[in-house]
Amino acid sequence: MLSEFTSRQWLTLLTVQMCTILFGVTVTSVAVILPQMKGALAATQDQIAWVLTLNLVATAAATPLTGWLASKLGWRRLMVGSVLGFTAASVACGTATSLETLLVFRVVQGALGAPIFPMGQAIILARFERRHHPIAVMMWGVGGVMGPILGPTFGGLVADILDWRWSFFMILPLGLLACIPAVLALGDEERGTSRRFDFLGFVLVAVGI
Repeated sequence: MLSEFTSRQWLTLLTVQMCTILFGVTVTSVAVILPQMKGALAATQDQIAWVLTLNLVATAAATPLTGWLASKLGWRRLMVGSVLGFTAASVACGTATSLETLLVFRVVQGALGAPIFPMGQAIILARFERRHHPIAVMMWGVGGVMGPILGPTFGGLVADILDWRWSFFMILPLGLLACIPAVLALGDEERGTSRRFDFLGFVLVAVGI
């Protein structure tokens, strides 16, 4: 079955794999550097926990926007924009000198990175024939698993050797690298198919989360 995949489909798989791994590595690597961040930013245990909480809340609140944004911008613009914005916010997190600044950047990071994971799944299901869905989704799922595995390992190692800030800075080359196949593999699919944006519904979902 793998021999039936076209070169464009393989490139699509590479794109969603790299973007998904990037997202997973960043989200999970932070958990292991909280003790260093706590000391460096003079925060209490409860205060430093917001570094994780606010990022997850921002991601969850912004995720419902993915379909509407894809219909406005198209796959390529949304994926590349999300990856670049997510990467820039990650670097900004590494430059934070106070807990308040870090929390703001973490919210921005979560909101900008929210479309990456659902976009990956939507692209896989759209680009591959129905009979190829099981194997394609399984291969994409490997990236979803590898990110959380590699994140704590490399994040903790980098923080131990250098500093906790480099756990954020290391995302820069990974993010730029992930943009290359995204530009090559994706097009303007879904662009121009937008419906009316349910602002009230979005606000209610965000407040509920």
